Amino acid sequence: MTMRPVERGEQPTDDTGKPIRFMKYQEASPYLKERLGRYCSYCEMHLPAGLHVEHIQPKYHHPQQKLDWNNFLLACVHCNSAKGNTNIIATEYYWPDQDNTFLAFEYGEEGSIRPNPKLTPEQQRLALKSLALFNLSQKTCPENDPRLLQRREAWEIAKEAYTDLQNGATIRTVKRLAQAKGFWSVWITVFQDNPEMLNLFIQAFPGTCQQCFDESGQAVKRFGGAI
Repeated sequence: MTMRPVERGEQPTDDTGKPIRFMKYQEASPYLKERLGRYCSYCEMHLPAGLHVEHIQPKYHHPQQKLDWNNFLLACVHCNSAKGNTNIIATEYYWPDQDNTFLAFEYGEEGSIRPNPKLTPEQQRLALKSLALFNLSQKTCPENDPRLLQRREAWEIAKEAYTDLQNGATIRTVKRLAQAKGFWSVWITVFQDNPEMLNLFIQAFPGTCQQCFDESGQAVKRFGGAI
């Protein structure tokens, strides 16, 4: 499954405790990176540089939300470009800051992403629309879009780490490897039978929505979300 459910938290405040009023949406970037980590909120790619402040409701169609903290996530150039200025109806998609998006999708070893087969037909329709919005269901690796290739690499690295852990590698080493590579959902999927590691990954990636998982690290419906 894919697309890490996140919490960006309340609007940042200044030294006096007053909410910061952004003059430009780019000013929100350091706060988002601190809260969510340097990962694309959609494909989960780790990007030390090159992350963009992404408007859930496009600023072109909703200029009144251009500086709205609750309308911001982080996106790589590929997810950002795929979504572009599409005039969306938000309830027709799943969102990592509103839903338990980990329940909506499923990974394949080949790096593919597809709707979770356990979803209802209506839920699968929304999941498909969500993947299409960011062009995340591609089955080939265009030269100018490394997301699928990076997911495949992350899967292989996670499988090796799973074996290494059984052969004496430390939990700390695996955690750092996951943080550096990104693709949180790959690690959660590969280590799905290890509750200790599931909880470690949930804690290790900034901004992961804790309420979306039970004590054993299994995904549960998000309170107030569509899934």
